[in-house]
Amino acid sequence: MEQNWKEITGELYSKIAPVGGVIHSQIDNSFPRTKKIFNIWIEFQMNDFEYNDPFYGQQKSTAPFNMSIELYDYIAPLEISSIYDLQGKTIEGEKEDRIGSFSNSLHFTVPSLKFGNIDNSKIEVELKYSLTNSESYGMMSGGILDHIQDNGIIKTSLQVKELVIVCPNELEPIEIAKHLNPSVYDSNNIELATDLNWSTDHSKGFYVRYKIQDSNPT
Repeated sequence: MEQNWKEITGELYSKIAPVGGVIHSQIDNSFPRTKKIFNIWIEFQMNDFEYNDPFYGQQKSTAPFNMSIELYDYIAPLEISSIYDLQGKTIEGEKEDRIGSFSNSLHFTVPSLKFGNIDNSKIEVELKYSLTNSESYGMMSGGILDHIQDNGIIKTSLQVKELVIVCPNELEPIEIAKHLNPSVYDSNNIELATDLNWSTDHSKGFYVRYKIQDSNPT
């Protein structure tokens, strides 16, 4: 049974206030040619509250599902060769594009996403977002054109996670890492990433450490 969308989203807009998060970045073996970061995504550390999910009922905001934003399509046309290129950048999103997930049943659009400077391995972020039904589990009344009339604002600080190299088994990760900006990345400090949530038979993930932690790489 559908539930009133204004009741669901109104409660969430008043409660959602992440206490931090992590910003991830990733390159693959196309980097030596493109000099572009392949993917960037954000996972928020949620403040603790209970809410009524339209599909699952009463839930805790700190359940295993992470509120997240996937920026793959939005950074593709941008010249982002390191995470530091995000400093001071505002990314304008499509009002009807579900690039964020709050739960399996609740996704959200991000019409505006603004980054601050990187300091001590953290970057400030401010975003406007509009909650809406997911395409698979949506149980709120109304459609996305109704839902995007309302929005919430998030301001928080994100931990900058080490860059991930997705490296085919036939290559050594240094063959990709040596093309990174040497003022930002330490291409000689590479280690196997054992905590990634994906695996394949033909490639592995590696972390590359940063050389610097402030907003002014030389």
